[in-house]
Amino acid sequence: MVIIRTGILLAVVTLLISSGAAVSNTEGRLIYFRWDGGVSGPETGPLPERLDTRDVLRWRTVLDSGHSTPIACNGRIFLTTFNMRTEELATLALSVDSGRVLWKQIAPISRIEEFNRPTGNAAQATPACDGRRLYVFFGSYGLICYDLEGKMLWERRMGPFQDEYGSASSPVLVDDKVIIQQDHDVDSFLTALDGKSGAVLWKSERPDAVRSYSTPAVWTRNGRKELLVAGALELAGYDPSDGKRLWWIDGLARIVIPTPVPSGDTVYMASWSPGGEGMRRAGMETWPEALQRWDRDSNGRLSRYEV
Repeated sequence: MVIIRTGILLAVVTLLISSGAAVSNTEGRLIYFRWDGGVSGPETGPLPERLDTRDVLRWRTVLDSGHSTPIACNGRIFLTTFNMRTEELATLALSVDSGRVLWKQIAPISRIEEFNRPTGNAAQATPACDGRRLYVFFGSYGLICYDLEGKMLWERRMGPFQDEYGSASSPVLVDDKVIIQQDHDVDSFLTALDGKSGAVLWKSERPDAVRSYSTPAVWTRNGRKELLVAGALELAGYDPSDGKRLWWIDGLARIVIPTPVPSGDTVYMASWSPGGEGMRRAGMETWPEALQRWDRDSNGRLSRYEV
């Protein structure tokens, strides 16, 4: 099963596994933006060429707009939306089997953050779920925690921030902590909150991290968890227990959007915009060159098994 959000439609298409198997796989996991490290798992199959055919489309639900990625947790799909006309920010839960909206909660905002109106959106951060609680972040309001039935458990006000493009970084879960990164024109920070109570456990100021939109990644090496935090001109490692910066390396762009990808002892990081060091940027081969190098079955496509 794959959940696809395109514009104002949310659709579910069936692949090589049933919806029941896909949902049960999330039981007991901490689900958030790229919680699996951004790496395809062994159960991932090829996407269908067409999504509107009867044999693959399970259901389709019309929603308000939003740039957040839907997540599946305990038999439900959670996502956030923004109504451009009414400026309503909402959190929704849908049935993974039918697409029926199970509940909808409106964020009690007083002012919408700045964002690029032609292409941007005020619902940008992907929700996170620990199997008992749902965490959603809006740059116009802050962090809100719901139970899976839609009851608000606690909230922590943050924002709006000084940033013409708004807030895009999503909450990340580490054990019982909710990690929030917010890098803007001023007052940038990384913070950890207790997932059960919302209490601030630590907060690390990031005075040199100006306007970036990356989401942290969790890296486990030598049995120890670290937060990989990308921002203006550098990638840094933080201790999730106390927020201490452990190491850093420069060479990134001045404005960073991608999320770091850890794999074993290696971390992959991509960024490009004015401000980086050109001689240190990795080059990319053209598509024909990539096919010539990796396309083992000569079908004009690349799969994860070929690369």
